[in-house]
Amino acid sequence: MCNWNRCLGRSMFFLGNLFLISSTIYMYFELSVIADTLLQTPLHIIIIGRTLLIWIPRVTNFLFSTLATITLWRGTYQDPGLIPLGLTPPKDSKLSEKFLTRMCMKCNNSWKPPRAHHCSVCNRCVFRMDHHCDWLNNCVGIGTIKLFYLFLVYTALHCFHTLTCLALEFGLTFHFRGSEILYELVIDVQARKILGIAFAFFGLFFLIFTLDFIYEQTTCIFANQTIIDSEQNIRGSPRSKTANFSAVFGGEPSFRWLLPNPAQAPVDYEEMLYRFRVVPPSNLNGHDKAE
Repeated sequence: MCNWNRCLGRSMFFLGNLFLISSTIYMYFELSVIADTLLQTPLHIIIIGRTLLIWIPRVTNFLFSTLATITLWRGTYQDPGLIPLGLTPPKDSKLSEKFLTRMCMKCNNSWKPPRAHHCSVCNRCVFRMDHHCDWLNNCVGIGTIKLFYLFLVYTALHCFHTLTCLALEFGLTFHFRGSEILYELVIDVQARKILGIAFAFFGLFFLIFTLDFIYEQTTCIFANQTIIDSEQNIRGSPRSKTANFSAVFGGEPSFRWLLPNPAQAPVDYEEMLYRFRVVPPSNLNGHDKAE
């Protein structure tokens, strides 16, 4: 039997996939109704054609949904940056003795680098652990932070696109209220209204949720921090914002940053922690599911 956190993670992972897939299928059919309704308005003068009017939004909606789903799945099965069991402190290290003697008893007495935290759900130490994500059902660490960030961005874009199309449909419904045109185009209008309102509600919820996370993650990446670091008022080596993003996404800025592939981010177990001084290991307390 899995523990509660594992079961919750599987449920959230399932719900995330269910929303992305079901909203995409719904919008696939709904966009044809929106297009046919638009053709009854003065806007038909500037419309290139019904085919483009339907398929451009369909492809866009499907693209955002697919990218979000791929990053979600890849983030779930990607190594988040697990510290190898039995890891020993490096010889001739620049770290102080306090950091070199920092061991994790729950990971076979393995060395625990300054920027590592132990996750009680995964039961392993994770380098640059940000938090244990129930949506990914995995830790967000150096190996998964890029996938988690892209998942948030693509989900937000999918929600925004869906909400925009639904807002347009609701506006057209109001415009054609009492007209036979709308009822000729839409079968069972009440059922479509209920589905539309449901997807609009969940779309707005997920949009607000992901935007808040995007802001938080962007702030942390700029400062070379994780959520755990930010709450302890510490950070990694001081670098420029571009260098910090490159360290997370891997390599110089390019279109590859937008692809749902794990970043080949460099791992420096000897990276120090900074406040106004080096933080001693005694101050590196746990956070939620991290220890």
